[in-house]
Amino acid sequence: MTTVVVTGAGSGIGEATVQRLHRAGHRVVALVRRIDGAARLQALDPERCMVHQVDVTVADDVTRIGAQIDVLCGAQGLGGLVNCAGVSTMGPVETATLDELRRALEVNTIGAVAMTQTCLPALRRAGGRIINVGSIGGRVATPLLGVYNASKFALDGITTALRHELRPAGIAVSLVEPGVVDTRMTTRAPALFDVCRAALPPELAAYYVTQLDRGMKNYRRATARPSAPDRVAKAIEHALLARHPRPRYPVGADARVIGFLHWLLPERVFEWLVRSL
Repeated sequence: MTTVVVTGAGSGIGEATVQRLHRAGHRVVALVRRIDGAARLQALDPERCMVHQVDVTVADDVTRIGAQIDVLCGAQGLGGLVNCAGVSTMGPVETATLDELRRALEVNTIGAVAMTQTCLPALRRAGGRIINVGSIGGRVATPLLGVYNASKFALDGITTALRHELRPAGIAVSLVEPGVVDTRMTTRAPALFDVCRAALPPELAAYYVTQLDRGMKNYRRATARPSAPDRVAKAIEHALLARHPRPRYPVGADARVIGFLHWLLPERVFEWLVRSL
């Protein structure tokens, strides 16, 4: 039985990962930001699914759970850490507040680093694994998602550096890169478009209206066939348990196609394609 810590476990990909690992017989430490939204996890066998309220952006929370994980795992060590906690944001970089940028980086990037640092002593004892849940938006930036892209690009860089640094310790580090997934974050997007449109200063509304309209059209097209959260959880499970985990796991046809075109096409051609969609 492997012990795995999963952040952002209250819904979406994080919850699907906990459910999948629990069904497979593993012990999971499920970290949620709000305990009152974790009823489905609390209904699982409490011996193999321990639910804790942790905000990955709060240093005291991270230190406390790190100490608890260290005691729980003992000499056996921790088999895996899955950094799923994340937030989305939308709007032009020109109008983004610095607080929005800080929040995205705090949750999507710095929170993952904080959890990695606090779990590494236990991970070293087991030769465990680290799986960071990024996004295809961490390789390809698109209009109106610059702040979100920045946090996921940063997570990509952190993941690659960790993979080099921790290889001598026998700790594999993988990045999971989903495209559009059927989660609460995705269903909130139409409301985010409306908020973004309403927040534009009058002198910029006409400038950005075309990008907003195109973005909403692309969103409807992209979300017509989203990946199920369990499909991403399956990739995470492979990264945790396979003999030879992959460095990257693009999930969904959209992520694979976008990643391939980004690799194949010259930069200017690819960016023209992004703007033309």
